[in-house]
Amino acid sequence: MLSWNEYVAIYEVTKNIYNNNYIMFRGNTINKMRQVGISVSIGTTIVSIAQYEEHLLTYFPKSPNINYSYKFTGCAMGLFVRNGIEYVCHIALDGNDSFSGYNNQNWINVQQSGHFKNIFYPSMGRTSDVLYKVCEANKNPYGATCIGIIINNNCYSIVYDTIKHNMVSIEQWVLCNPYNQDLYSPNGKKILQYSKQFKLL
Repeated sequence: MLSWNEYVAIYEVTKNIYNNNYIMFRGNTINKMRQVGISVSIGTTIVSIAQYEEHLLTYFPKSPNINYSYKFTGCAMGLFVRNGIEYVCHIALDGNDSFSGYNNQNWINVQQSGHFKNIFYPSMGRTSDVLYKVCEANKNPYGATCIGIIINNNCYSIVYDTIKHNMVSIEQWVLCNPYNQDLYSPNGKKILQYSKQFKLL
């Protein structure tokens, strides 16, 4: 699971995001891809954030420490290499005008633009249940968010209560063949991921 310093950094970043303390860099949209995010330091820990935007693959240069995105309700997260630079990305799967369906030309174009690895769905498994229950308890559909985290080759989901400002649960994922391009392909093959650990905080 996460170290104490990693927990603290993730909590501080999330609190700052929901208090609107960060101004995100926004690049141009090209082929349904846009560089949107920020890199911040919490003590000695560098956190790279790829911010979600509807219908787009958003990305930001990868951190050697924590790679972060949020607002997951079915989207995918991953890393990819393009022109020798590694990025963290949030792959929006919402709406008909996005990458949903896995087999459209947008996704084919994105796959051809770089090598993908460590792609997973943060809001699956027990995380999905906790996310729903926290929103229901807060009587607010935005009363919680699912955060995706990639540290080295380890992938995590965290449910964060946006009303009480605390982390509720964490789930660690085991990915099958995380470097295999076919894990998430235009022919509709889904990613294989299994819950390794789950913990209520």
